Amino acid sequence: MKNTDKILLVKILTIDRVDGFLDGNIYMNSDAYFSKIDQSDAARFDADEDVDEALQVKELAIRNDEGEYVPIGGIINPIRCRYGSREHLNIFCLHMIVDLPEYDFDERNIQFGEAAIVIRDAKEFTNRMRSASEALGRKIHHGPVTYLNKTTHHGVIGPFRKFDEFAYQSEFRYVLHKGDGNTTTVKLGDIRDICFSIPSKDIPKLIHRKGAG
Repeated sequence: MKNTDKILLVKILTIDRVDGFLDGNIYMNSDAYFSKIDQSDAARFDADEDVDEALQVKELAIRNDEGEYVPIGGIINPIRCRYGSREHLNIFCLHMIVDLPEYDFDERNIQFGEAAIVIRDAKEFTNRMRSASEALGRKIHHGPVTYLNKTTHHGVIGPFRKFDEFAYQSEFRYVLHKGDGNTTTVKLGDIRDICFSIPSKDIPKLIHRKGAG
């Protein structure tokens, strides 16, 4: 679902960051940031953010001196693979409201901050993100995160896939390529014409209005 006409994007953040965001300063952390921050920050910490592939392994064995393979016990699936060849990325995360019966706002998202910026024109926001990224000479991709079952997924992870323990975040991402491993600020200019702010505790009221409209 890359069609931003059918979703409502919300940035949940602390009150001290509201003005900077509305000024169009879009702060994008490196992909490594999310796996290295303090684990007490349960909303943002994700040890698997930089994982390239997850493998469900039924049996692991080593070869002994006689040339026989001896099974090793104690495997904890999935096996996380980091190949060290992934390019550096910068990631900007938003909450995504979708007009579907199964969508429900999880109050754990309020952990991200007491304020919320509602982007009422996601298509225009995306256009500005793309233009500003091109001005930096960098390619940007966007889309919703797909949530994977940790006990069954076998294959590639990547920046638009996370394990389903984070499904409550209903995340939509902008991913900037060709980074240097540091944070990046993408400057859009004032975006108050396409945004407004509310307390994050009032996000459920948006869902009611959207469903009624």
